[in-house]
Amino acid sequence: MKNRFLLLVFAMLPIGLGAQAFNNQGLPFDYYYYNNSSSASWGDVDGDGDLDLFMTNGEIYQNNEFYLNDGRGGFTIIQNAITQKTEASFGSCFGDYDNDGDLDLFVANADYFTEDGAPNFLFRNNGNGVFIKVQEGAPVEDEDPSYACTWIDYDNDGWLDLFVVNAYNVPNRLYRNDGQGGFTRMTEGGIVTDANHNISCSWVDYDNDGDADLLTINPSAGLNEFYENQGDGSFVKRNTQEMGFSPMNYCRSSSWADFDGDGWMDVVLVDGTGNDRLYRNMGNGTFSELSTADFYTVGEFSGDGSVWGDFDNDGDPDLILMHHFGVPKEFHQNNGDGSFTRIVETNLNYNNDYITYALASADYDMDGRLDFVQTNRYTEGSSYGALNSIYRNTSEDCNGFVGIDLQGEASNRNGIGSRVFVYYEEAGASRMQKQELQCLTGGGYTAQSGMRLHFGLGLAERIDSIVVEWPSGIRTSWNEPEFNTHLILHENGALEVDDLLYQMRLTAIRDEACPGRISRLEVDNARTYVKWYSDQSPEVSISSGRVFYVPEMNETILYTAKDGCGREVSYEVAESYFESRLFPNPVTDKLYLNLATFRFAPSAHVVIFNAAGQWLWEENFQLEEGYNVREIDMSRFASGTYMVQIESACYSAIEKIVVVR
Repeated sequence: MKNRFLLLVFAMLPIGLGAQAFNNQGLPFDYYYYNNSSSASWGDVDGDGDLDLFMTNGEIYQNNEFYLNDGRGGFTIIQNAITQKTEASFGSCFGDYDNDGDLDLFVANADYFTEDGAPNFLFRNNGNGVFIKVQEGAPVEDEDPSYACTWIDYDNDGWLDLFVVNAYNVPNRLYRNDGQGGFTRMTEGGIVTDANHNISCSWVDYDNDGDADLLTINPSAGLNEFYENQGDGSFVKRNTQEMGFSPMNYCRSSSWADFDGDGWMDVVLVDGTGNDRLYRNMGNGTFSELSTADFYTVGEFSGDGSVWGDFDNDGDPDLILMHHFGVPKEFHQNNGDGSFTRIVETNLNYNNDYITYALASADYDMDGRLDFVQTNRYTEGSSYGALNSIYRNTSEDCNGFVGIDLQGEASNRNGIGSRVFVYYEEAGASRMQKQELQCLTGGGYTAQSGMRLHFGLGLAERIDSIVVEWPSGIRTSWNEPEFNTHLILHENGALEVDDLLYQMRLTAIRDEACPGRISRLEVDNARTYVKWYSDQSPEVSISSGRVFYVPEMNETILYTAKDGCGREVSYEVAESYFESRLFPNPVTDKLYLNLATFRFAPSAHVVIFNAAGQWLWEENFQLEEGYNVREIDMSRFASGTYMVQIESACYSAIEKIVVVR
């Protein structure tokens, strides 16, 4: 267990505070500020515990984008091997295909002007976040018009395979991992021989038989294609109308979630002409369309993206739908009874001037609340690029949560294809949540919400158990694990708790003008409002807000920040100080300076000048911490009144002395 912040006290109180809220956070930029972005993929590339972000750009003159997370909600843009290109990139996906413990990356490319193919990219992570481009092998030698990609262990042999989605009636590609760092392109079955115009896909174990099935999205055919995994490496194509799916005008993407908590994965299909559809999995191989008037926005506009996530941490997945050109986003709050309510009070409901291709959720700032990223391509009436957006969840609530990473042993290292069940009690009722870990979890060409599953737990006071059904067939369980934290669950039954994530963090900011002096204290990861207290007035708040400006003082004070959920973090400010005394005064021959310094004053500059302002003498004294006595020979000065100026760091004083002869 990691314990890096010793002064932290963490407790969750059963309080609900505030409505759903998001703030649009900017991303840093290097050369291109306005990009034509297609996909977004979250992944912990450097293994430091926070989620980094990769975004593709669909113009040949724009490099792809890679943002390194600083662990506190900020990003640094990095230019390296995975960002350089001369192709139009669309889909991307992280996955540990060589099972060495770090995330590798595949990028799908196409020439959409000519509808021709282009070389795809495979980058192997060498273990420290530095990527090596793979130059040989089927996935990078096949030049297809590829729009999406996803890692999936379709045959459950413990190695991630690669599925690549191709457009313009070029068959899709399935590459089987040989476990030696190479891939073999599969050539049999409709999954790789059907010639369709596919632009995205999603994998899901829709029939709960332990293997992943495939839905490919075809915007030009009215009906999408569904391939059922037979468990022996082969697939059978299902009739989607017989499964309950209706023809769509211009389907663009799909996203899966068990929104009604019955243990079966449901799906939302985003339609380019505004008739989005939500289907409930009936558990018998068929789906039923959910007809809730409040759910749909019908109109002649285009939409590409959708993403599920428990954004309010109340224990069931909510849904965000993205549209283009003047049509606001839709935030649909799950009511917990199989229905949704569109919430219009969030700041997502402003007009969107961009064409949006992908949405992907992740708790990127590690405060226990799901955020999401939106990729934009261009503005209406213009071929120029657009600004991408990260929406930070700023809702103030005290609902519980748990973040879960999986680590396979017999299964693939990421645990992709696993089904995770969380059992707990809330308000005296037993509850169960199920999520599947799949590579593609959002809507758009490719939208990857990372490998960390996020479960909201509402007002639960504890988790009864967590059960993971791994792709290998192994079933592992943990009783009464910690929550409101980050868990790493191993297929062999081991459990790691990372105390660093999701904690309130306090940073002391030093005054640049006064080295050593702490000018303010700042709090990250507070769930609600913040109030400040001191050990001098422990029961009375002395300030509010996430920043506290420390007053100047010559003493040591313990300051404590508390949020409305009962969490608190403290910091002891041992304030730097400097004091000076001159004696004797009046003086005849020797003037003594007693300079007392603590922490920040390595030197003092002393100047003596007369009443006319003329500098008569100066010297720079080097100081040690504590009391320093320095002597000045005053025998050279005639009788009269003089001024002594003392400066040290941010301390400055002028004192009058009288010389007597």
